[in-house]
Amino acid sequence: MKETIKLGFTLFLFTAISALILAYSNGVTAPEIIKVEEEINNQARMEILSSADAFELMEGIDGAKEVYKGTADGATVGYTLTMVTSGYGGDMELAVGISNDGMVSGIKIIKHTETPGLGANAIKPAFSDQYQGKSTESVIEVVKTPPTADNEVQAITGATITSRAVTKAVNEARDIYTSALQ
Repeated sequence: MKETIKLGFTLFLFTAISALILAYSNGVTAPEIIKVEEEINNQARMEILSSADAFELMEGIDGAKEVYKGTADGATVGYTLTMVTSGYGGDMELAVGISNDGMVSGIKIIKHTETPGLGANAIKPAFSDQYQGKSTESVIEVVKTPPTADNEVQAITGATITSRAVTKAVNEARDIYTSALQ
């Protein structure tokens, strides 16, 4: 009995010390992680709305995680909307750029947990560049064959769920733009 109590106390002591070390490590690294994530988001905004030289966070826009107004020389040139959608492997976070002329200027997948070699191919330009130049006037559709209409994008082979998830997020960003930002 005495040996069991001693063993339990030793185990408790090791786990308590480990928890304290982990808490300290988290406290030290959390600000740096936030800084790196913000840099990644800023870079994504610059990539998908390259005509902007500054971005201003907009408040009170429902349906998007974040909405930024992009400006160049003080004039609004478009918006970037950070959207969260459910892909095959879990939540995906992507930024959608929409220029003032009502065209998708680009998309950038920021975070994902999609299957390597399949859904993870959504980050490749062969898929993501298909959205560039799509009009906000019509719903974007996913097709399995090469697109024949202006509002179509070709699904990633073997990753239709991911392709539909990305397209759903782009269409939701398009809806926000046409209803609240245009």
